Amino acid sequence: MSKTIIDENQKIDLLNEKLRAHADYQEGMKVVGTPGGYQGGDLTGYEIEGPGPVRGIVADIDAEVEKEYELRVSPRGSD
Repeated sequence: MSKTIIDENQKIDLLNEKLRAHADYQEGMKVVGTPGGYQGGDLTGYEIEGPGPVRGIVADIDAEVEKEYELRVSPRGSD
């Protein structure tokens, strides 16, 4: 089975969508791309913000996303 190709912005959006749908979600939890203001290939990773056990939840969600999607990195400086 082939994976759906996504870019950096789509991955951050998917992580947040799945985080909000998670049973342990608490208001204020979110995933943000780093560095702040990144454009396309400038994304170096993500940070996790919010209350509670958000780091463990996002690690599980990230593994789930990686099973379903293939990240296609944009050229540096593109959006």
